Amino acid sequence: MNPEMEYGKGYLLTESCIGEFWESNQSLMVYEHTHLHYELLFIFTPSRLRHTYGGQIIETDTPCIILHPPYALHSTNTLDDEPYRRFKVDFHPCMLTEYGGICSLGRLAEYGNCIFPVTEADLAAIKPLLLRLEKAEKAPMRTKAALLSLILSETEALAPAELPVPTQVPAYIQQVLHYVVENIGDSLDTEMLAQKFFVSPSKLSRDFRTATSLSVHEYITAMRIAHAKLWLNEGVSVAQIAQQCGFSQEAAFIRMFRQKCGITPGEYRREN
Repeated sequence: MNPEMEYGKGYLLTESCIGEFWESNQSLMVYEHTHLHYELLFIFTPSRLRHTYGGQIIETDTPCIILHPPYALHSTNTLDDEPYRRFKVDFHPCMLTEYGGICSLGRLAEYGNCIFPVTEADLAAIKPLLLRLEKAEKAPMRTKAALLSLILSETEALAPAELPVPTQVPAYIQQVLHYVVENIGDSLDTEMLAQKFFVSPSKLSRDFRTATSLSVHEYITAMRIAHAKLWLNEGVSVAQIAQQCGFSQEAAFIRMFRQKCGITPGEYRREN
């Protein structure tokens, strides 16, 4: 099981593209999490939000557009009780390579997580395309690809001419991120991962922190917390979750969860 399930739409492991409006005044993902797909967010209301990714924190209070690539750690939560509306487009990476390559991120492909402000008029102009995508849930994939192509083209056009210079990340780090998510129940550590990806532990540690602003251990822990919260919400027993998160003893898992979240798994389940 993967963090894709947090949106109740199932896994985006095939040629998938999903779009839908959400309205919320709750903290959305106060813990950093990741997906196997791209996540493109259009924030329609000028609410005060805090976004974190790769150890960075950005606060916004205007309409904005956010792009999260696969395996990139991120979270978003509100800073006030004002409800806000967002449109979320989830799409699998294969959407960028299939269907004759009509879908492209353009210059946004050079960046990892990125966020930039837009005007209400900008979002009003792109809203018809978003609504068409939302209604196309059961449409042929080529139809979705055509709509996604238009949305990505409009998004790139709205992006400022100068975005932050992207950090150069070794390609293998993306593979490490993917491996951790897919094997969260295994015994994972820096030495094991370094050996698997044919690099020294010191190089992996250095490259990993450059890419994510986290240590390998911090990322593994964050992913185990993310998985644990999803399984707790689904009613899986704490003992089973401990095992699925790679802990041989339930007590060790509970200690880790309390240390990172401030409450026990049982308390989290009751509060959510």
